[in-house]
Amino acid sequence: MSRKGFIAPEAPAGMAGRIIGRIEEERRGLLVRRAWTWGLALGASGTLAGYGWFATEAQAAHSGFFTFASLFFSNFSAAAANFSDFFLSVAETFPVFAAALFLSGVFFAVWSAARFAREISLLRHPALRP
Repeated sequence: MSRKGFIAPEAPAGMAGRIIGRIEEERRGLLVRRAWTWGLALGASGTLAGYGWFATEAQAAHSGFFTFASLFFSNFSAAAANFSDFFLSVAETFPVFAAALFLSGVFFAVWSAARFAREISLLRHPALRP
């Protein structure tokens, strides 16, 4: 279907430049918000890892894990002779939840640091400079 005699209206002068400028402005704003979000996630995961580290130390000291683990170095022959009992004692006193909390904080920190670095590198790209 063609319209005979239809003439498309002309866009005002400079309209395309203003549209492109607004799109770039919105894109830069989105990148800034995403960088802030990943920066906050990095801070939260660092806090989680720190808390997990101190909780692991406290629970390991409280449960006697360090006592059993040091037995391996202080009296190796006794630990080797009764290895099954020694291993079960060490495994039984290991603070699993606190160690999992620490490791999840570390893994989340590495992941969010990579995402934060990516967002910062995109913000510093020459095409997005104001």
